[in-house]
Amino acid sequence: MSGFTTTPEERLGPGPPYTNPSLQANLILRVFLGMLACLASVVPMRLLWRNGEFAAATLYVVVTILNVYYFVNALIWPDNNVQSWYAGYGWCDLQVYTIFPLETVYSACIFAVMRNLANRVGLMRATSLNAGERKRRNIIEALIIFPVALLQVLLTYFVLAQRYNVSTLIGCTSAYDPSWPFFVFFELPSPIYTFGAAIYASEFLPQPPLRPREAKLILVENPVLTWKRFRDVDKATRVAMNTNNSTMAMRHNRMRRKLYFMAVAIIVPFLPIQFLFLAYNMMALPFPLKPYDFKQIHFGMNPFPFEFISFTTSDRIGFIEMNASYIAVISVAPLFWYFGLTKDAINTYRKILLSIGLGRVFPSLHEEYDPDRSRSSGRTCRQQVSNILSSTWTNTWSGSTWSTSR
Repeated sequence: MSGFTTTPEERLGPGPPYTNPSLQANLILRVFLGMLACLASVVPMRLLWRNGEFAAATLYVVVTILNVYYFVNALIWPDNNVQSWYAGYGWCDLQVYTIFPLETVYSACIFAVMRNLANRVGLMRATSLNAGERKRRNIIEALIIFPVALLQVLLTYFVLAQRYNVSTLIGCTSAYDPSWPFFVFFELPSPIYTFGAAIYASEFLPQPPLRPREAKLILVENPVLTWKRFRDVDKATRVAMNTNNSTMAMRHNRMRRKLYFMAVAIIVPFLPIQFLFLAYNMMALPFPLKPYDFKQIHFGMNPFPFEFISFTTSDRIGFIEMNASYIAVISVAPLFWYFGLTKDAINTYRKILLSIGLGRVFPSLHEEYDPDRSRSSGRTCRQQVSNILSSTWTNTWSGSTWSTSR
């Protein structure tokens, strides 16, 4: 059952035992992965901010804040002992006005990152942006990311149906009035940003010239078809890339793989998940949507007073609602692979390991990591060995009737 009062003595909930192995495992996994995701975000977030990558750094900040919210909430409300629960005053009030906007910023940042990557690949310039260009780019990205989220912060008071709800492991959740302002300004923006990110993810993949109708088909009507085209181009260019031993070729090949992985991570899991959540939330809304009535929400019984705080235990929480917070944790993996394994990031990890004395155990930590140098050296060595063997073969059989072609 769920308790519906803020007084501990009057709260209704299940009796002891207040937890079970499944709930405990969920708690441990939630806290461990949440803390690990936050730690994995520190170095790439710092490097991105230092390098002026505004959208990507903001994305890391948002994901870190969300993960902190989620694992701290799990620690505060770890079981179904409703009578001992902290009512969430202050902490939940902060989350009610920030979590939904932060999730919108998350989607907007992904859109801005993919737009930035698409522009970079399409521009194909050798030099980096100057200060003025970087400032203009950051202003444009800020205008993409923040206006809708700030509007949501301002509208939250007007669309809330009650103060908030507190749930097992999940913690603070909002209860919104199912009217058209909530659907238009809260439900729709994230899927729109995600769909735009998927289009940009399709655009920056290498493609032969397209007629307008073909471009519309691939980039708008069915962006997933781009993967077949990318794989065809990838197969055609792989041999040429492997025969080019220059440092620029290695960098281009490495970037191409990362772009492909990043785009797949956007189109394959993230886009369907966003639209599944949209469909799930729409199923919970009454259609046609009821008209908005501010007076009824804030001064009437709707069905409870506006200042009402409810408490929900795990037996009343569905699987999707209980585990939705893992998306913020899982999303760190592709972000870390793309932004957290760069040359600067790996050398930062190396310095951290050296600072704690691991250089004595692993002497190779004292050598600066440079993937281009190491791979180039390895290939040069293989080339030298191949040349020696080829020369030996030629000298040995130069006087024979056999030829190397035979």
